[in-house]
Amino acid sequence: MSKVQTKLYLEPELAEMINETTERFRSAGRTICRNDVIVQLIEDGFRFWRREADMATRVESSVAKLIDQNNRQDRVLRTILLAVAEGEMAEYKKVISSIYGEEDIDEPR
Repeated sequence: MSKVQTKLYLEPELAEMINETTERFRSAGRTICRNDVIVQLIEDGFRFWRREADMATRVESSVAKLIDQNNRQDRVLRTILLAVAEGEMAEYKKVISSIYGEEDIDEPR
């Protein structure tokens, strides 16, 4: 695999953390250079970001499903209430207002 040279400008604190990590590996007997540490950090960062994006997508999908399910149940509830009220809109609006605290209910959803 061929490599491409990239120049990085790091904050001094991050550069020091990389140097400390490199020295720790070396003191443990591993042959490693700063470049290896930086490459591993970048790869780990991308893996973390992918997992985070996947998790966000799953959460958004779950929320959308819950909203859809809630909307369906709301429509069913309103239909049942209208049937129970035998088409009497005033009674229907009274019951819906007491459930949802809605004031302006013109027509069933």
